[in-house]
Amino acid sequence: MNIPLIIAIVYVVITTAITVYFSNKNNATSQFFIANSSLGTFMVAALLFASLIGGSSTLGAAQIAFNRGISAVATTWGQALGCLVCFFCLGNFYRAMSKKRGVMSVPEGFRFLFDRPTHTVVSFAMIVACGLIYATTPKAIGTIFAAMTGANVTLATWIAGAILVVMTLTGGLKGIAFMNVINMMIMFLGMLVICVKSVGMAGGMAAVSPEYFNLMNPSVELITSTMLSGVFCGCISNLFVGGILGADSHKSAKWGAIIAFCCWIPFALFPAFTGIAAKVVMPDTPAASAMYTISNQMGPLYGGLASVIVISACFSTGCTFLVNIATMVTRDIYVQLQPGTTDHQQLIFGKVMTAILGVIFIYTGVVGGPILGIINDAMVIQLQCALVLLLSLAWPRLTRQGAFWGTLVGTVGGIVWYLLDHPFGISGFWPCGAATILIAVLVTHITSKPGEINPGYLEYVKIRNEYKAEEAQTVSAANN
Repeated sequence: MNIPLIIAIVYVVITTAITVYFSNKNNATSQFFIANSSLGTFMVAALLFASLIGGSSTLGAAQIAFNRGISAVATTWGQALGCLVCFFCLGNFYRAMSKKRGVMSVPEGFRFLFDRPTHTVVSFAMIVACGLIYATTPKAIGTIFAAMTGANVTLATWIAGAILVVMTLTGGLKGIAFMNVINMMIMFLGMLVICVKSVGMAGGMAAVSPEYFNLMNPSVELITSTMLSGVFCGCISNLFVGGILGADSHKSAKWGAIIAFCCWIPFALFPAFTGIAAKVVMPDTPAASAMYTISNQMGPLYGGLASVIVISACFSTGCTFLVNIATMVTRDIYVQLQPGTTDHQQLIFGKVMTAILGVIFIYTGVVGGPILGIINDAMVIQLQCALVLLLSLAWPRLTRQGAFWGTLVGTVGGIVWYLLDHPFGISGFWPCGAATILIAVLVTHITSKPGEINPGYLEYVKIRNEYKAEEAQTVSAANN
């Protein structure tokens, strides 16, 4: 009897049932895309935590740790810090834009702050980046199912992708948030158990090479760029912004982000230590399946637990990314090309695109490279939009022309750097990020006068002040 497979199937059935339960509640775009801003603190925390902890932070992190050690935590730690930066630096921006102007996606905020051309470039960059990240999810699930059943990895990937599409279509963001409450508990507690058991099998960490505990291994440049990419990309991550917009209040969003951060930091160590332990116990096992292999050696129940952890991580991240991609395609492309469309038409289009894009990105994952490598390259592409947004809020003079050309040059540079497979062995974070800021500042100086302020920024300040006043009234009324 294949106990791990049975456990995994039971989990998939239960979580799919949860999303199906919410299928009749998604009768409006605000409900499907941002849960109608109804999520409390714990729901926001669960949505944020489980959405970030995907295949890259479990199976992918264990794989990297197996090869080079504790530095595998860099991606997750960087994104966790990015979540806090997103809320404390940009939380008011996103929530004010959502409450006062109906914004449901990150690129829409750029349209209000700058103009339609900048909005188009940001939409393209975000869709490509999110698509690349989503593409890794079916592949990670397929790898686990193939290891459990002996099936072909490609076939298992396509089946996993189909399940993800169905869960996203039926659940919407609120269904995903409820599903992620279960996923959060399974992932954190389950990964802790496997980590402790793995380290015990290895006889502790005494036999591990000292370089495996070097946080900057293999190079300071790579680890620094990876963490900074995570921090900056967190500022415009649809995962984090979706949590902020889906929260029922500013307070729920704030504490949800803080709770998620406090869970992410220790969690990142669990798969890393598991991968290191696997290197000691079974040095010849394939790195890609190290976490599952060492868990399976503990016994079938542990193997089943490892399978459910990875599958739940992938389902939570995959579903959230897919609904965010559909949100951007609907709100930032379809609505712009077809102004005047009804809410129902947008909802139908969003669900159709969820299915179509799900298939396209499943194929991308099948032919793609290592999971964590794709994640990091996608973050470099997305990073350019974050730099422009932060620059615009810190330097109100930034013009729409400066924002457009800075974003365009940096985004194209990131894609080219990815296609050329990192020339000179350098992460695209440094050259592309520098080009984005340099071009944005240079073009702004050419197209504006000293002391001139971007009209979009002035409009944002007005909206932000109105939002803060309304929030203060709401809190005051609740206290009375």
